[in-house]
Amino acid sequence: MTTPCVVRVGIDLPGEARDRLIELRSRFPAGVRWVAPTELRVTLCVSTAPGTDSLDALRLVLRRLAVETPPFEAALRSFRARARGDGHRLSVDVADEAGALARLGADLCEALAAYGFDATGEPPCVLLGRHRGEAPPAPPAMGAQLTVPIDAFHWACLDAATGAVLHEGTVEFDRTPPAQQAATADRERSALDAELQRRLARRPRPPRPKTNLLKAGPPKAAAIRNADPDPDGDDATEGDDDESDDATD
Repeated sequence: MTTPCVVRVGIDLPGEARDRLIELRSRFPAGVRWVAPTELRVTLCVSTAPGTDSLDALRLVLRRLAVETPPFEAALRSFRARARGDGHRLSVDVADEAGALARLGADLCEALAAYGFDATGEPPCVLLGRHRGEAPPAPPAMGAQLTVPIDAFHWACLDAATGAVLHEGTVEFDRTPPAQQAATADRERSALDAELQRRLARRPRPPRPKTNLLKAGPPKAAAIRNADPDPDGDDATEGDDDESDDATD
């Protein structure tokens, strides 16, 4: 199936954080079109894909990043209203002082672009809803800090025309104990790279060049011709002695 689709990749919120944001929504002025509670998550990347037949690439790219990324935590910081079109997008910023989430999103977009996705990174945030009007609604105080474990990707493929969810899933980060990660990470990355090349290249293999044995000569002839006949200098001395003996005889 090659239906054009939009792919969104993010991080699911824990139940406590989701419930708190739903409660805070009631303190906003009226007129906000809220995101469905099940869609509240930290957005990392939004992309258009050639079609649903490209989802193998998406899954394998996420698996590779999940192998390379140990779980960590982030915090929801404050509400923000960003102008967009004829209104504003209401969101919650995610504290990312070390830049870990931003780098994760950039790595994801770069990897997807290599497989034909038109990927765009998003500032780490949780989209709450949209408000139409010149002035954004005044947000309430955030209150206590909410912690979000960054330990699994959530991806969803939406129909580009209708917005209906066609496919979705999760990919968990590597939870191998640190002492064992070094022994397994290289092997897992190599296996995923091989799988990506085998399943996603979609290019015919070039024919192997045919060697003309008559022109090339024996396999090691060139090496023998170019080799130093006397790397240690011993043969020259021995040759001189032999010529002297022959002359005497």
